[in-house]
Amino acid sequence: MILLETLFGEFCRYLDGKLYWTKSKSKEWTDTVLSFFRKKNKTETIPYAEEQEHMKIDYIWRYDPKRYLINDIELAVEHEGEENDVATLVNKEIQHLVDLKARNKIAIFYPRMGDEKDLIEEIQRKIKSQSDIMKISQEKYLIILGYSTTKKSKRAILFKGFIFNQNGDLEKQMEQTIFQRCDQTSPK
Repeated sequence: MILLETLFGEFCRYLDGKLYWTKSKSKEWTDTVLSFFRKKNKTETIPYAEEQEHMKIDYIWRYDPKRYLINDIELAVEHEGEENDVATLVNKEIQHLVDLKARNKIAIFYPRMGDEKDLIEEIQRKIKSQSDIMKISQEKYLIILGYSTTKKSKRAILFKGFIFNQNGDLEKQMEQTIFQRCDQTSPK
């Protein structure tokens, strides 16, 4: 069973010192973010079957039908580093997650700081608008928003996490600041 609150903390610790903030979040960012989920999956008692680019979703964990009687999706991850327009993020990226049946759904975005309130409200509306017929009763969403900042006079990234239930109700909000990579070279 995945606990999104715990996953958020592990995600932040894993990325600490690995990313360098630039105007655009390149393929390197997506690769680094998704490498967290790949490594995390390997620590599971029984690892999930992994897929990338499943029905327009960047990455998923599926119960392996060779090991389980079910073939459901446990985790779906959508990472968007280039786009920060609220309407596009909600109507494209969040819509992909809402349309997919999965127990845990994660969206990772880098919006403009002034757009956070509108983005969170629009995400809540999008989740709430999903038909009751299509909802999974235990479905959870973790929305992670990243912002460039400083910590102890060093370049840092503030990650804010918002956990919503299947009805779009905010259940938990958390934040963690991590350091950026010291130079502009790729992480090792």
